[in-house]
Amino acid sequence: MANMAWVSLFCCVFTGLFCLANGVSFGIPDIRTGLVLAVLGIVCQSLGWVLLSIGLPHLTPFRAGLLMLTQPALSYLWDSLVYGTATEPLNIFGAVLAIAAIGMGIYSPAGKDHRPTPETTASGRYPPPSSQDRVTHIREKE
Repeated sequence: MANMAWVSLFCCVFTGLFCLANGVSFGIPDIRTGLVLAVLGIVCQSLGWVLLSIGLPHLTPFRAGLLMLTQPALSYLWDSLVYGTATEPLNIFGAVLAIAAIGMGIYSPAGKDHRPTPETTASGRYPPPSSQDRVTHIREKE
């Protein structure tokens, strides 16, 4: 959580400096815009990162990476559905195609949990041994 706070703080500082350097107002023009910003901050950023922090340790790196790739395509679809952003059929097709490809990767045999077994690792533990453990293991065999 502390990392997220630091990232948010640095983003605010640099966005503020950018606005000052370019003469852009940093003010919120109306209540509706303020509410949208609050929802984006609370739901999309805070809740999203909390759920990611909780969920990612329970996934394999392969599956976690593929799930993270859905964010850009889904953001585009939510933008179209929630905010009514104009979209073309080819853009929607591309987003759906990307999500379908990611889904195929998640449900493919490579997406299954293939953690090493004691027979497949030198030390019988997961994650695989460090390079120092490998050197020790090789010397023991000699």
